[in-house]
Amino acid sequence: MAAEPLNWSRAELSALLLKAGRGAGFPLAHAEDMARAVGRYGDGRAMEAVLRALGTPWTALAMKVTERRLIIESACAVQALPHVVDALTSGCEEALLRGLDEPCLLAAYLHGTDFAGHPMGEHWRVAQGPATLAVPAPQPITPEQIAELEIFAARTYVPASLTSREGAGQGADQD
Repeated sequence: MAAEPLNWSRAELSALLLKAGRGAGFPLAHAEDMARAVGRYGDGRAMEAVLRALGTPWTALAMKVTERRLIIESACAVQALPHVVDALTSGCEEALLRGLDEPCLLAAYLHGTDFAGHPMGEHWRVAQGPATLAVPAPQPITPEQIAELEIFAARTYVPASLTSREGAGQGADQD
């Protein structure tokens, strides 16, 4: 039986993605970039890619930067794409992503920029210019995907205790 798609606001999705990214151990800036991109412009396919990334250990990227080009080896999309946008915005002419694991995230991360991704066999070139790929019809985000995100987000919760509740709610100064 197919799940019914959820009607969440993009702000709600972004907030949940930010918490899930932090719960998975993403650095704050990367969790924010992922939440902005996928929360605002992603679909069910992008959400599946994010869920795979949330379950993968965070590792250092192998990057090489020259005056005009950024090259990233074995590019994990949620780690690499924020660097790509920053490098191209800062004056690099192109970025080469070798072995990009989740190309479906390119459109979300590049949305609203003047940059586009172009396939080159197993690699992707990102540079200024219009997108040349047809974007498939969006897939709905499912309740199962939301439930998986909530599991990662729950890792950010503080256990309830007298100390954690201290100062919460209406205090004596708020009569």
